[in-house]
Amino acid sequence: MERKHIVKLHIMLTALTLAILLLPMEKGVFFGSEGDWYSQHVGAAENLRQTMLSTGSLFPQFSTGGGGCNIYDLAYYGLLRPDVLFSCLVPDLEMKYIIAGYAILGVLASINLCFFWLRRQNLNKWSAFGGSVLMAAATCFFHTHHQIIFVNYMPFLILALMGIDKLLEKGKILLMTVSLFLIYMHSFFYAFVCLVVCLIYYLYKSDWRPELRTFGKAILAVFLSIGMAAVLLLPTGLNILSTSKDAGGFMSQPMDVLDLKLGGLLYYPYGCGMTMLALYCLLLSLTKKKKRILAIMLLLCALIPAISLVLNGFLYPRAKILIPFVPLIVLLCADTLQELYERKQKWFLIPALLCFLPAAFSPWQELMLMDACILLVWVLLQKFLFKSVRSRQGAFALILLVPIIVSVGVNKEEDYLQADDDRQSHFTFAEIREVVNDRRYRFDVLSNNYVNSNTLPGDGISKTAMYSSIENKLYADFYYNEMHNPISLRNRVVLMPNKNSYFNYFMGIRYLLTDVDNLPYGYQTVLQKGNYVIAENENVLPMCYGTDQLFPEIVHEDLAFPYNLEVLCSSAVIPGNSDAERGFMPHIKEETPELLGVDKVFASETGGLLSLDSAESHTLKLSKSLKKKILIISFQVESKSGREVIIEVNGMRNNLSAESAPYPNENHTFTYVLPAEENMEELELELSKGNYNISGLQIYTMDVQYLQHDGISLPSLAQEGERDGKTVFKGDIDMNKDGYFITSYPYRKGYQVFVDGKEVNYEKVNTAFVGFPLSKGNHQIEINYFAPGFKAGLAISILSLLILCFITFRERKKAL
Repeated sequence: MERKHIVKLHIMLTALTLAILLLPMEKGVFFGSEGDWYSQHVGAAENLRQTMLSTGSLFPQFSTGGGGCNIYDLAYYGLLRPDVLFSCLVPDLEMKYIIAGYAILGVLASINLCFFWLRRQNLNKWSAFGGSVLMAAATCFFHTHHQIIFVNYMPFLILALMGIDKLLEKGKILLMTVSLFLIYMHSFFYAFVCLVVCLIYYLYKSDWRPELRTFGKAILAVFLSIGMAAVLLLPTGLNILSTSKDAGGFMSQPMDVLDLKLGGLLYYPYGCGMTMLALYCLLLSLTKKKKRILAIMLLLCALIPAISLVLNGFLYPRAKILIPFVPLIVLLCADTLQELYERKQKWFLIPALLCFLPAAFSPWQELMLMDACILLVWVLLQKFLFKSVRSRQGAFALILLVPIIVSVGVNKEEDYLQADDDRQSHFTFAEIREVVNDRRYRFDVLSNNYVNSNTLPGDGISKTAMYSSIENKLYADFYYNEMHNPISLRNRVVLMPNKNSYFNYFMGIRYLLTDVDNLPYGYQTVLQKGNYVIAENENVLPMCYGTDQLFPEIVHEDLAFPYNLEVLCSSAVIPGNSDAERGFMPHIKEETPELLGVDKVFASETGGLLSLDSAESHTLKLSKSLKKKILIISFQVESKSGREVIIEVNGMRNNLSAESAPYPNENHTFTYVLPAEENMEELELELSKGNYNISGLQIYTMDVQYLQHDGISLPSLAQEGERDGKTVFKGDIDMNKDGYFITSYPYRKGYQVFVDGKEVNYEKVNTAFVGFPLSKGNHQIEINYFAPGFKAGLAISILSLLILCFITFRERKKAL
């Protein structure tokens, strides 16, 4: 009978958790959100799946996205994660279904494992059930459909805590080791904090006096788990250390000494997301000697932002890093609730009154005050009125409704993805392969380019766009600081294609997917489906080519924008003070401000202050018609109020983020590189509301005919079967003269270059890409890539797994 009753409680927890997750969803929406969930978590996972499928490798080294990137640039989003690996077995099933389904299963597993774990902590089934309800209602699980990496490790963290119990009881390390390994596979960013949680739990269970032998086994389990994950962690760590995050800036706002609203603990979904009941239980735990140290630690983590700063690796003091502490909070809450129910804990009023304090500082003030009032009434009733067992049972059940209601309310505020959203599937992979018949060039997506920033066209086809928390700093600098692509979002991590003619030509974007009304000049429609087209422009550079048209880097560095762009697109910029320097006669012409006509925005070269109560639209009449030209507009922007500024010119958007943005982009120079289509006579200008100053207007034009690089040698590709996960390029080239083999693969460590079977050194050319000298004649070229640390990491993982198997075999043999 007892087992059947426990099964019923598991069923109730599962149903309750599903209700919390799914009830806030309205008809016609999907369990996912706009923004990062769709563009990063789904898009990057699809990128990984396509890379694995197209290369036939479980450990591909190179992705064709982001101009060509280290696959570990995307490790944060699921490389070697079980759901991504499973997706390769069902390639026709949309990734969003796999991601959403696995996320829901993860939460259900977390709550049921929590119940299973709590029952083994000397708690009765109802206290364990109540603690599990508190976990299910934690608003941090909002990220199940938002930022899945914030919570997807949770079931394995609870398994690790159960593994610590097993270690302390029986001296076995298998469960702890495997659970920690799975944490790293799901979210290595949270791995360190999860280890801190495990250490605190181990000390708590050891009464803060650990036994040396058992502690040594725990350390061994940690090292083995890290070793088993070395194939992911080592190359990822080396990759992170080899570059820097080009986000614009961090911690633009001063950090508070104390967070009196306790945002890391209460309500806020970017923290643990507990309610006043949890705070009251933590405060009561201070009165118990056994729980006091743990309660102090948890309260200090929520109260002192500097702790979050340290746990976040000194990036920022954001409380999202505290989410792994939820199981420990739930453990103290469940234990305290049981003691209250059994009258082993006194009902103190002062802790209940202290719960009103955070509400005075919180943006959730009204809700928190209501919660605190309910809590106070509950405490008073329990202290002075409820005496019978039945009344106490009812009161405990009712108080658990508050966190459930709060959690449903938080989830309901989210903008869910529409169920019929097809922005990542305008054309099938088969349709794209039918059109893209030359893989020496790239394919990019202009329509819905944000949500498609990480998706791949499939079958090894390359693209320039990328959105990842880890990226090649050289490529990001080239993208924004050299080519002056617009920064259209609040951070500068997203690398999205646009109509920049210089960039599209230089990076070999021959194929574009765009809507029928947004076709850039020079591209011709080759396939149309509804309002979307795939277009082709044959006048772009290939990804790899040979040339003897060289330009010294030392001279190029002295060229001002935009003259540097013409050099990059008409010759190859190589290191040193080369004798190959030739006279440079720019074809770019600087125009006067009068070209844009008379408008209050650009009426003066010194600019002026705009004060707009709402967004405005303007049409700027050009003083002369532009035909088959590239128009470049640049000006300075300063926000007087520190608010966000957005200005669009002909649909090309630039954004200066607010000073309070988590990753301020520091985009104070708005640049627009626009192809002048047939008879361009006006510009459409969109201005966001706010107070900001525009100054330093500069305008340039260049005839499209000068966007060319004469005399390049075009290579031929080897057979399609060469896509094996490490081969970046393999083919032949016939050089008419001595020169350079130029690529637009971003420069970084890890490449291997072979010319006629002999390995040669490669150099940084065109400010950010791979190239090398090549003599006259026919040559066989092969470029491979191995992520630094991969081979060593794979060897360490295999060795660590063998050691764990040996230890487990010995433990079982001893048990027999």
